[in-house]
Amino acid sequence: MIAVPRRNDKPPELFARVCDPATLAIAWSRVRGNRGAPGGDGETIGAFAARAGQRLERLRQDLISGTYRPGPFRAVEVRKPSGGIRRLSIPCVVDRVAQAAAALVLTEVLDPEFEDASYGYRPGRSVAMAVRRVSSLYRDGYHWVVDGDIRTFFDRVPHPPLLKHLEAVTGDERLADLVALWLDGFSEDGLGLPQGSPISPLLANLYLDEVDEEIGESGVHLVRYGDDFVIVCRSEARAEGALERMAALLAEKGLELHPEKTRIVSFQEGFRFLGHLFFRSLVTKSEGEEEEAEEQPDAALSAGPPADITPAPSAPVSVMPPASVAADATAWGETSGGPPEEDLRASLGAEPVGRFSPILCPLYVMEKGRRVDLRNEAFTVIDGEVELLAVPPGQVDRIELGPHVGISDAAIRQAMAWRVPVAMVNGFGEEVGCITPKLARRADLHLAQAACALDPAKRVELARIIVQARLRNQRIQLKRLIRDAGVAKATAAAEAIAKMTRRTVSAKGVSELLGFEGAGTAQYWPALGACLKHGWQMNARSRQPPKDAVNAVISWLASMLARDLYALILRRDLHPGIAVLHGSQDDHDGAVYDLMEEFRAPLSEGLAVALFNKRHLRPEHFYAREDGGVRLSREGGEAVIRGYEAKLDSRVKSRRLKAETSWRGLMQEQVNAYARHMLGEERYRPYLMDY
Repeated sequence: MIAVPRRNDKPPELFARVCDPATLAIAWSRVRGNRGAPGGDGETIGAFAARAGQRLERLRQDLISGTYRPGPFRAVEVRKPSGGIRRLSIPCVVDRVAQAAAALVLTEVLDPEFEDASYGYRPGRSVAMAVRRVSSLYRDGYHWVVDGDIRTFFDRVPHPPLLKHLEAVTGDERLADLVALWLDGFSEDGLGLPQGSPISPLLANLYLDEVDEEIGESGVHLVRYGDDFVIVCRSEARAEGALERMAALLAEKGLELHPEKTRIVSFQEGFRFLGHLFFRSLVTKSEGEEEEAEEQPDAALSAGPPADITPAPSAPVSVMPPASVAADATAWGETSGGPPEEDLRASLGAEPVGRFSPILCPLYVMEKGRRVDLRNEAFTVIDGEVELLAVPPGQVDRIELGPHVGISDAAIRQAMAWRVPVAMVNGFGEEVGCITPKLARRADLHLAQAACALDPAKRVELARIIVQARLRNQRIQLKRLIRDAGVAKATAAAEAIAKMTRRTVSAKGVSELLGFEGAGTAQYWPALGACLKHGWQMNARSRQPPKDAVNAVISWLASMLARDLYALILRRDLHPGIAVLHGSQDDHDGAVYDLMEEFRAPLSEGLAVALFNKRHLRPEHFYAREDGGVRLSREGGEAVIRGYEAKLDSRVKSRRLKAETSWRGLMQEQVNAYARHMLGEERYRPYLMDY
């Protein structure tokens, strides 16, 4: 049960977190990935995606100013697999984004306090877990069951007590008022939760949480999934008492049991629950029955490809929620003989798949001879005549094609329609060309970027922030490595970089700042190389071509980082070519390199050292070229990509959200903050590593 905050407790600023651009971006990623149908205004996911940056910013401003009003729901009837009709109420796309943002924030706060008896619509919980719990109770001697169902639950939840309870447990009146707007738009009589809305499952669990606790205190065991439940008891008499108690508790909530779907039964007789048949100790899946309520009920209205298209795995952001399509897709080729994927992910601190919601989902296709095509609106990966993978376009944010990999005209056009950049990379992981969607028509934002770049004082101010972050993160990265290796050279370099950082305060121009950065970096590279183990060496940075294995890996990782940031910059409607530190030039994505600086140490250089020191990269992954450069083998490139994706799925602290997120979630935050700096809404605060 959720404790109500005391009066002298400071109310949590949950509403502000809902309105944060990073939260809205994560919510949009989730809505887009679900590929749901239009709401009452008729706007599709694709139409919203075409101007997503503008729409999300407008939504943020409307929420903060109090002018936000939800649009109409669209009523749809969907036939259940088990027979009968499910009535869905589909919100407009923009309202689904707002509701998903609220659900993300509220889930982080409320879900840890929900009772263990509840299994539906909760992160880390599932039908399978509920089924195992019931089976375990039988083995413990609980052989009688109240097999129950709440009559038309979603249509009968009363709004006033629900909203009163929500405000009491969150201490946030504005957030409760926002939820009230959505409920009022659904029902004029103050009853019901719209099935099809991202916020409804969470509100359902909140409303029943007190019931879950009360039943659990009476010596019986409740297992509930949404409005379906069983109460597992030791005797028939205890089951009769539990049934009476449940009916009374629901009546206090304005609800009632369904008389035709509620009964007392023993395991000897058998019963069905959540698509499974329980008979004595036997548990089997029931054929033709609906196994699980939809986490997103509007998934049944998907505008995506048909059922034979299997979405590539992705991990959902608490303000959180994240592995990309890339990390688990089979498009690269056969797995190498290296460490198992789970070992690599664990050693790099990756969270379990599903911990974070997807921010970017890259599709990597690197195996020679393969091609990307289109079937039933989905991207497919083809090897000869065999289809290896099919991914709906709403689940892909960028595509990378290795040497001698093809892509059809239809796939290119689909990528442009969904604003998905397509990058061609060489054997060094470097981009040799890119097919990109047209820039968003954001004259206000682009002019603001230009004004910042053309104003000497503004340009130096932001460039100084970027350089200081780059130098500081270099120093902290070395200190972290020193902690493990105790390298004297790295200690001295960290001290020298600290001095260089202090000197940037007096810099008068961008060229002087670049000089300080260059001087600090000259100390950094040999110190970084000194932290390598197992005989690997790097004395200086070399790029075209990289002269050693470590440089080759750092370059490859930096290239992937650049392409991730490029995709996020396009999503935020920034102009990638207008920059302050790296300058604004033709054929030069200066804004990408500006934003890369604070992430290079943890996501390129530090990660490269970790891949070598943890033996995920080995000598057989590299070979020398005639031009003196070093190149990765196919297996080596695969290890680098998997290592990068695993690192980006590890947790990192967001100072803005005051919560953990994935690295891609943090990158999205920083891109949004960079845009707000340009518009004069806030001063840019870079990501700074903690020691």
